[in-house]
This record gives sequence, structure tokens and C-alpha cells, in this order.
Amino acid sequence: MAAKFDNIHVAISVKTGPGGRLFGSVTVADLQARLEEEGIHVDRKQIPAYTPVRKLGKHATKVRLHADLEVEFEFDVVSENPIEESEATS
Repeated sequence: MAAKFDNIHVAISVKTGPGGRLFGSVTVADLQARLEEEGIHVDRKQIPAYTPVRKLGKHATKVRLHADLEVEFEFDVVSENPIEESEATS
């Protein structure tokens, strides 16, 4: 199972507002659902140290596969719509 994480690239698309700001955050449930789409079945409890992501870009978290085996897993959070520049206030 750990080898599956070496050969996978996961990108999570989110809606963004001006300046690439996320509406909400990417939760452990979002990450779990995206992994399921890739054929990797993990329980939410196997991702215990996950902090909700509120920024675009590359992120990492650990997935506990067994009591004494964890893998670090990287994923990208990308905008599903074009990023609009925020207006500067004068």
C-alpha cells in the first residue's frame, strides 16, 4: 500500500476568489475523497495530523497505514477557475 503513495500525484481543485483566496478550506474528507478517486482506500482516522489547507500550492500530510508505518504524502491544491488579481485599495 505504501508503494501506491510513491506513484501517485493528487491535485485537489477548489474555487477561489480575488487573489487566489480559497472559499473555505480543503478538509481531510476532501483529501480522502480524492484518494478514493485514485483507487486508494483510507479511513479518515488514518490521516490524524491533518490541518485544513487554506492556501493554493503544494502541501504534505502523513497517512498512517499501520500502527508503526506512516508515509508522507504530497498533494497540490489548485484553482478550478482563473485567478483574478485583487483590487488595490487607495
